[in-house]
Amino acid sequence: MEVESKRMEPEAMTIEGPVVKTSRTQSALFDLLSDPKSYELIFPKSETKYFEASQDRFTFGIGSMPHVTMVLKERVPSHTIVLSEEQGKVPIDLTCKIQPGENGAQAQLLLNAELNPMMVQMLEKPLNALIDALSKGLSRL
Repeated sequence: MEVESKRMEPEAMTIEGPVVKTSRTQSALFDLLSDPKSYELIFPKSETKYFEASQDRFTFGIGSMPHVTMVLKERVPSHTIVLSEEQGKVPIDLTCKIQPGENGAQAQLLLNAELNPMMVQMLEKPLNALIDALSKGLSRL
């Protein structure tokens, strides 16, 4: 008797943060977020257990989560910054879209991931909370 093994195919998961207003100009916000060291400013201080950055990447740890390294993947001047998870264990992209607004720029964070359905169930709530916290951090810039 042959047992058929079912492989869980990854599914796309997108989390959209709210559009937030900042006091910085569009180009100033883009320049700031183009430097991975600046992301420490938007991470929730009370939950961030580890943060280290270099010229093109940052590594962070929140709560009991394993450390994650995000690398600058793409920059469209003054509009878009894309970071990708370095190891590729869990394909995750974090995108920041920047638009001009009244009295400062507006920004929105988007998280795209390819996860199997079981991982989606496990990570959806914590990733939503992370994007919300990062969005709040963006609004303070």
